Amino acid sequence: MQCVEAPGPGKEVECSLLGNEDPVASPPGEIVTKGHDWYDYEAKYAEGGMELLVPAGISDRATETPRDLARRVSSTELGHYLDTAHAYLAATRPSEYFGGSASGSGERAATKALPRGSRYLFVYPFWKKREWYSIPFEKRQEMMRDPFRVGHKYPNVKIHTAYSFGLDDQEFMLSFEADEPLDFLDLVMDLRPSEASKYTEWETPIFTCLLSTPEQMLDALGI
Repeated sequence: MQCVEAPGPGKEVECSLLGNEDPVASPPGEIVTKGHDWYDYEAKYAEGGMELLVPAGISDRATETPRDLARRVSSTELGHYLDTAHAYLAATRPSEYFGGSASGSGERAATKALPRGSRYLFVYPFWKKREWYSIPFEKRQEMMRDPFRVGHKYPNVKIHTAYSFGLDDQEFMLSFEADEPLDFLDLVMDLRPSEASKYTEWETPIFTCLLSTPEQMLDALGI
């Protein structure tokens, strides 16, 4: 089976590791393709297909995060079997529309996500169109009432919203817990007609995850 994934706005960054017992992470490098729409096999291996810019054009904090994570994960036994295809950095905080202050400081302290432990988890990055932010706040707040109302129609689906502004390429990271995948499908279909959805720029790739113990994951890998 072949899977084709739509490209999204952002930067392609790689982080190399040297050594096994005590791995050393290199500075992240930014991949810039030449004459290719995405970083495919030909872009990677054909002469002149890509350029690697080291260091990558990202913040110091964003640079250190993947390096530390890569070191810690690769140091585990399971780490030798893993390859990082996607990495998303985000933080939780109250909603500016219904859960916190639109203007301010301490009232916007981060909130803790409390997983329900459902069988399925659906995760994807999310961007709003730039026009969304030119709409007066009161109008945006009014438009957001409909998605909130729709969400409350599906008590079996729990949403977690995290914010990536200034931390990573996407604006939000959305995740939904559900025991039945069709509950999530119905929720997404119900959200499509909302006025706020007209201002969605991008919401892919979507990852469908199945709750598993470490032992079950190892069994699935044949380890």
